[in-house]
Amino acid sequence: KEPLPEYAVDTDVGDELDVEAVLLGSGAIEESANPGDLVVTPRFEEEWHERMGELDEPSTKVTFADMLDVSEFRLSTEEYSKIYALVLDDVQIGRWESEAALRADVAAGIALAERVDGWVDLTVEQQTGLMRGLRVFLEQCPDCGGPVAMTEETVESCCSSLEVLVSECQDCGARLFEINTAVVER
Repeated sequence: KEPLPEYAVDTDVGDELDVEAVLLGSGAIEESANPGDLVVTPRFEEEWHERMGELDEPSTKVTFADMLDVSEFRLSTEEYSKIYALVLDDVQIGRWESEAALRADVAAGIALAERVDGWVDLTVEQQTGLMRGLRVFLEQCPDCGGPVAMTEETVESCCSSLEVLVSECQDCGARLFEINTAVVER
């Protein structure tokens, strides 16, 4: 195997990090045959899915605890309707659309840590931004291996409705990504 691409990230950028530039530079994504479209590189995709297959709920928590440099015993998970939360000492520190989305992020973090020089110097927010940035490229569900599709939905609350773009497994229904369409259209 040829060596992994290594990308030196500028850690002096404050909270602003060019997610696309880092993912391109690390060899995680590349331009497709259609100019302007991005895809996960075959090598990164293989590694990412291999890592996802190795993770279960306990090992996902252990890996995330390592990222935060805290004891795994201080972390717990909570599930609400359509939300999977990670809790540190009774304080919610992260929310995902599903356990599968969390597992995809953690697996991406493991793979990116090997490719991004300066990964450990990034803030947790920057690291999770890079991990979350990859999830939109998932074509197979981390839970069941089923196909993932993007759809638009209307989310209703007590006083408003919101159009969102949703990435969801067509077989098991695991929600992997959700974003306000107004943000996408900017």
